[in-house]
Amino acid sequence: MSNGYFVTCPPGLEFLTVEELSESAGAGRTEKLRGKVIFQTARGPGELSHLRSVFYLYAHVAAVEGVPLDAGGLEYLERLAEGLDWRPALQLWRQRFADAPQTPTFRVTARRGGEHEYKSQQVAAAVGAAVNRAFGWPVDLTGYDLEILAHLNGDALVLGVNLTPDGLHRRHRVVHGHADLKPPLAYALARLAEIRPGETVVDPMCGTAMISIEAASAWPAGYHIAGDLDAEELEAARTNIAAAAVDIDLRHWDARELPLASDSVDAIVCDMPFGRRIGSNRENRRLYPIVLAEMARVLKPGGRAVLLTQERRLMDRCLGRDLRWLRRDRHRVNVGGLLAGVYRLEMRK
Repeated sequence: MSNGYFVTCPPGLEFLTVEELSESAGAGRTEKLRGKVIFQTARGPGELSHLRSVFYLYAHVAAVEGVPLDAGGLEYLERLAEGLDWRPALQLWRQRFADAPQTPTFRVTARRGGEHEYKSQQVAAAVGAAVNRAFGWPVDLTGYDLEILAHLNGDALVLGVNLTPDGLHRRHRVVHGHADLKPPLAYALARLAEIRPGETVVDPMCGTAMISIEAASAWPAGYHIAGDLDAEELEAARTNIAAAAVDIDLRHWDARELPLASDSVDAIVCDMPFGRRIGSNRENRRLYPIVLAEMARVLKPGGRAVLLTQERRLMDRCLGRDLRWLRRDRHRVNVGGLLAGVYRLEMRK
């Protein structure tokens, strides 16, 4: 028997979540949406808590298109929610929370993308009214037992029951830094590097070491090195590494002059400064060419680099001037509301 789920994941990198679901969750048919993947598997919710590229796991209730964008959409949503078969999703929720009360309190969390003649709170109220009538459960916006997600993107609605209220992404970050990544995105970047056993993997501007921690957790047979110039960030990285109990060689260095031999590194994975919370566009114009040249120096022929940046024009310009780099692909991703690019590069042999 297959169970229906969906997960939320880094927008723009859904294909990596599909790969992970196929490899480690026994997922059959999958459907990619922006920032989500709907899938089926025979596994129960407790068997899916190991997923790394995922923020939250939901029991899938419905995915429908054609929701009116005008004010009539609210009545449509209420009728729709009342007529759905919630039983499969609620059975999965009961499996996950066997000690939950028979008459749980609930809330609906609504998110919207696109133009509508109503607000997210009104969507939540419409779906909540239908659920209240169908089951008689009381609403509790803060101390709820059960949470329903209603995500409306244009005229397309996805409904689900939250199976991971604390999130699957709340791992490893004991101490936060100036601009550290959430673990699912850090894992996705490391996955793009196609790390193999015995390889040397470097993050030359590691911050609080989220990328290296995710890489070392998922690919422990590699030799992982993380370094940064900021002593305060390195102290946070040291705390996070200890909490994650992974083997990482942490260094204090300047990424513009890496103390590494030429042609010694198999893969580099790095969150480059965006010039927002760290640095500036003016500083990046000086920094990027130097750092990219240093990365090219230490990488082996055929070595890979996965670089995240919002400075797409600057990155394109730098890569166009250095013929040592071969660009495999670039993916647009959303990082905390900022549109960024993930560059997957290779050193020419």
